[in-house]
Amino acid sequence: MLNFIEENIPAELKQLPQWVVWKARRKNNGKVDKIPFDPKTGRAASTTNPETWSTFDHTVEVSRNGGGYAGIGFVVTPDNKIVGVDLDDCHTAAGELEPWAHGIIKRLDSYTEISPSGKGIRVFLRGALNWSGRRKGRIECYNSGRFLTVTGHRVDGTPAGVMDRYSEIDAFHQEFIAQPEQEHKPPEGASGSVELGDIDLISRASKAKNGMLFARLFSGDWTGYPSQSEGDLAFCNMLAFWSGRDADQMDRLFRQSGLYRAKDDKHPTYLHDTIKKAINDCKEVYMAGKTSVEQDFALNWDGSMASGGELEPEAGTSSVEVKQPPVIVANNRFLASITHEALKALAASNYPEKLFIRSGEIVKVAEIQEKDRYHRTFTRPVIKLVNESSLRGYLARSAQYVKAREKNGETLYLPTVPPLELVRDIMSHDNLNLPLLRGIVEAPVMWYDGSLSVRPGYDIATSLYYAPEYGFTIPEVPEKPVESDIRYSLKQLKDIVIDFPFDSEASAANIIAAIITPALRDLIAGPVPMLLIDKPLQGTGASLLSDVISLIATGKNSFMTTAPDGRSREEEWRKRATSILVEGRPIVVIDNVEDVFRSATLCALLTSTNWSDRLLGRNEQINLQHKTCWIATGNNIRLAGDLPRRCYKVRLDANQARPWQRNQNEFKHPHLTKYVKEHRGELLAAVYTLARSWIQAGRPAPVEAPPMGSFEDWREVIGGILEFGGLKGFLKNSAEIYENAEVNEGIEELIETLHQELGEKAISTKQIQHLVTYESKFRDVLPGWLDPGERGFTRKLGRVLARKAGVIFTNGYKLEKCGVTHQAQLWKVCSVR
Repeated sequence: MLNFIEENIPAELKQLPQWVVWKARRKNNGKVDKIPFDPKTGRAASTTNPETWSTFDHTVEVSRNGGGYAGIGFVVTPDNKIVGVDLDDCHTAAGELEPWAHGIIKRLDSYTEISPSGKGIRVFLRGALNWSGRRKGRIECYNSGRFLTVTGHRVDGTPAGVMDRYSEIDAFHQEFIAQPEQEHKPPEGASGSVELGDIDLISRASKAKNGMLFARLFSGDWTGYPSQSEGDLAFCNMLAFWSGRDADQMDRLFRQSGLYRAKDDKHPTYLHDTIKKAINDCKEVYMAGKTSVEQDFALNWDGSMASGGELEPEAGTSSVEVKQPPVIVANNRFLASITHEALKALAASNYPEKLFIRSGEIVKVAEIQEKDRYHRTFTRPVIKLVNESSLRGYLARSAQYVKAREKNGETLYLPTVPPLELVRDIMSHDNLNLPLLRGIVEAPVMWYDGSLSVRPGYDIATSLYYAPEYGFTIPEVPEKPVESDIRYSLKQLKDIVIDFPFDSEASAANIIAAIITPALRDLIAGPVPMLLIDKPLQGTGASLLSDVISLIATGKNSFMTTAPDGRSREEEWRKRATSILVEGRPIVVIDNVEDVFRSATLCALLTSTNWSDRLLGRNEQINLQHKTCWIATGNNIRLAGDLPRRCYKVRLDANQARPWQRNQNEFKHPHLTKYVKEHRGELLAAVYTLARSWIQAGRPAPVEAPPMGSFEDWREVIGGILEFGGLKGFLKNSAEIYENAEVNEGIEELIETLHQELGEKAISTKQIQHLVTYESKFRDVLPGWLDPGERGFTRKLGRVLARKAGVIFTNGYKLEKCGVTHQAQLWKVCSVR
């Protein structure tokens, strides 16, 4: 048996909790059975019961801690769209791949590894098995009801990730394995269907219940489908319905649609096979007002079951799509039974995905309208919690809920709404059959292996929802970037900030780091520090610079907020942070920071990857993943507390009294936001080119970048990319943050003055209050946020001193506790010089 190589397993498989361990058991005929076991219990695992599966990390740990396990395996399910292709006994006596196997591997072109015995090959890819048959000769294809052993012994020259190969696996499966299906022949007279001309067909189909979907597919927009091949099939299903399974008309209309690609002519069997499958799947056709079998069932308003419902046919869906939602009797039954049926109907209707689970809560992705600071309307995707009323609506649309009543010996079924008890029971469930959502992204996601996910909608591998702005496209990113690609990409990014007056090489490097961080956020496992955009005067360009960062990452101007003040500022920070994370905002700008900037809540948030808080208006905790990038802008920003070590800095200085009056005609990009919007795809491609080149080089760690505690993951990824790309100066101005910060909460001067005036005499906080109230020498060195006239001053000062007990200050003094008198803590300052 081959040893297991953990680092070669694709990231998209590692992230799915569908792993088991297995043992080898030799049968009497000499062959070996592979028996799956639950990593959590050690008992036999089932390939149809998710409760017997576990996470990748846990499964690997169990496999290596004894127990007689031979390795680990991945359970395939149709939901994940992961297909495993086995090629058995495909090596020659010399250990070389046989030509037929080599051809298949090259054709499927996805992650490929050697089987545990060393004699076979397995290919993992993303796709669907649309034809009957799973095995023929030495070839097997599986996407459900099986666990596939995983070794990590990747075949040289094959991709490191699980690739989208929907059309490839469909054609391969049909050619090598699929068993011939009896073609569904229409009855004589074309089932009573009505012959429509091309123009009439398009007109009628566009006005049907799902006419918007037909029109969208006809225009070439297959958003919401896992791949274009599945969008092609859905469109052909509609054409089969409306054309009465007329293959010639279907072919003609498909070639007129936006889905048609010139490369289809190079693979003439693709369109032919797609149309053939749609005709075989089409169980009914348009019959000019006649009802289908599925449409015969309807509820009259008096509650009786009746045929001849008034339902209009949906425009040419497949047989599955035209079926009416299931009927659920919602009274005189056990709640558990109603819930089971309701959840099944809800999960079946949740495609394309619109409901998700996030931090144990049911959420949805919503598009809301907003206006930017220039009063321009735009839409942006947000994550919204699903409340009882909203969930009730989704349930009502996924099934037909009725109440059963007896009348004159007959059972009547009256339409009703989902019971509130059902809604509450579903919301109390811990493990709902809904996809997991980690967040929303508005730029393509780069995976750990350097591959790029560019399909809009939900990505099950990363659990992220990709919602690009309308019309967004991205140029092709080089598969293997060369040095010229790297230089050009870095030049593109530097070019968009060329007009900003950076004070140093470090600031110029840090802004490039800030630009690429949001787009590559999923490559960074740990937290990300806050960016400070500092300047001596307003009008230097800090807000514009933050907009540039946001426009590249999201396609929209930055979300602005201000730092709360007053006594309840920490409570306000907590509420604001929770609200921001619930909505899933990728970038937040704290604009125009004034005075000394301090916040214990923000400090805790910046160094955390998860954030727990009580939901507003609800007496329960929610745990949220923290992936937001934070930016603060201001004039000569001064930080206090622990914020200095949680930030990196960009300084702008135009060396002018009125920087906002600079002549824009001298700028290379006088209309910068417009330029960035127009070239957003190219700029993101530059970011991904730099990242992919670094990944393919082995992810070299940065050498010159200073260490940054709590943010080492960010420093290694971003610093590694910049240094590998040849950019210098990253984080070299970190010391300036501390020089301008109010370190040790600003009490260093007070500590020094106390020692100069009192020596090592013990003193209470009440006596310190008396000194700062009546003696200017003490009052002048008190930090601005401490007001001796404020109620509770002594308690506040006491808490500050308690936090600094035993601390050696940078001026050479140390604060020590020295007993208690009259229930008051005494303090003294010692010199340690």
